[in-house]
Amino acid sequence: MSRDTHREADELSAAAAIAVAEGRSRAARELYAWAAHLEEVALAQVPLDQVRDRGILSVSVASLLYKAQLLARAEEAIFRFLGSGELDPLAEGQLRELLEVVSTIHSGVVS
Repeated sequence: MSRDTHREADELSAAAAIAVAEGRSRAARELYAWAAHLEEVALAQVPLDQVRDRGILSVSVASLLYKAQLLARAEEAIFRFLGSGELDPLAEGQLRELLEVVSTIHSGVVS
C-alpha cells in the first residue's frame, strides 16, 4: 500500500478527532472526508493478492465516510467492497456491522 498516502490519511483522521474534541464539527467532517479520499487512493494502489491490506483500507474508507457523516457514500462504499469478493472474513464482518449502523442512521435521516 502507499504508506505515505495512508500515513497522511491517519494524520488527517487524528486532526479530525481533535477537531471533534474542540467542538469544530464541520472541520472534523471535512478532515474525515479528505482522509477517506486518501485511503481510497491508497486502496487503489494495493494489489488484489494483498487481501489483508485491502480489507484494512476498505474498513478505514467506510469508517471515515461514516465519521464524515457522508452516509450515502459510506453505504455505497460498503456495498462495493462487500461485492468485490476481495476481502478477508474479518474485514467483511466489520463492514457488515458498520453497514447496519450506517443504514439505520441513514434511513432515519432520510425519513
